Amino acid sequence: MKILHVLDDYSNRSGHSTVYIIEGIKQLGHEAEVYTSNVRLSALEPDDSKSLVKITRFKGIKIFKKAFFPGVIPKILFMTNPDIVHTYVMGYFSTFLTGYLKPLKKYNLVVFADIDRDVKPHKGILGKMYFNFFLKWPIKQADLIHVFTSEQKTILVDRTGIDPNKIFVWPSGVDTSKFARNFDKNKLRKSFGMPNKFIILNVSSIVRKRRLELILEAIKDLDVYFVHVGAEVDKDYYRYLLNKVDELGINDKVKFFGKKYFDELVDFYLASDIFVLSSSNESFGIPMLEAMAAGLPIITTDVGAARDLIEEGKNGFIVDAEDLNKILSRVKKLNLKEMGNVSKEKSKDYDWNILIPRLEAKYYELIRK
Repeated sequence: MKILHVLDDYSNRSGHSTVYIIEGIKQLGHEAEVYTSNVRLSALEPDDSKSLVKITRFKGIKIFKKAFFPGVIPKILFMTNPDIVHTYVMGYFSTFLTGYLKPLKKYNLVVFADIDRDVKPHKGILGKMYFNFFLKWPIKQADLIHVFTSEQKTILVDRTGIDPNKIFVWPSGVDTSKFARNFDKNKLRKSFGMPNKFIILNVSSIVRKRRLELILEAIKDLDVYFVHVGAEVDKDYYRYLLNKVDELGINDKVKFFGKKYFDELVDFYLASDIFVLSSSNESFGIPMLEAMAAGLPIITTDVGAARDLIEEGKNGFIVDAEDLNKILSRVKKLNLKEMGNVSKEKSKDYDWNILIPRLEAKYYELIRK
């Protein structure tokens, strides 16, 4: 089976689900190739020389946080059709393009539709024109649409009228083998310059929807240390957070480590005691799953796949943002080791070795139609 993946941006060093999908399918013995732009949307620079699949990059420009790379159009128009064309993220140029070219090329199109419950429907004449032309029509051309959660499926059907039978709920996954090794937590902490305290971890890009100030406010009077790992995407918001740290007088309790490649990131999970997510919305919340694979209890707001991943009181808690302080103040009294064991065991259901064959089966199902 030959699969062409078309994406606005592709960084094989990111640890993103797209990398595991593309390389995982290749490792099952199929041909896989990537068409993408030379525009960097990811905070993590790619290293194409280490990719398991062939990557063709087309010259592009960045427009409204998306890559526009028209050079890929003739390449797709004159190519011999692969068995599957798989594209990612509703509203991106790659999804728009493959949707509009499908009536001409008649390929089997699979689309990943990333939609959040907090993203409001488009309003007004221009908003509705944008939605219908750029989002709805292209995705309706897909033969198969995959989403992370049942909730995303419901939202997508409500907003687009797409046949629900075309939508495949398939969660993001985790490579549990990356976390299955012996380690000395104290040595890891020393290597990062962390104190030997109760470590609260958050892994996310620094943008306003992460609401990291809520965690800063919650730890003000607690004997804990907060570690954040992730790129400073919104510089103004990052400066606001640094000022908040000064204002609260918690400089000795907080450290921002910036962006890290996935292999480095694993050690931060293993060095921590608990993972906290304070976002207002997430499509899935992959760091929650990674933290679970590292054996961490999870405290999160009700976002992304939290309802699927968290068994209330067993491996974590889903809380309202204003209750973060209350739960963090008593978290040390809980049986964190047992909660972490439940997290680790539950994460095995989301291992890529289990998930990728399910996607492969869907590909075959589509080809046979």
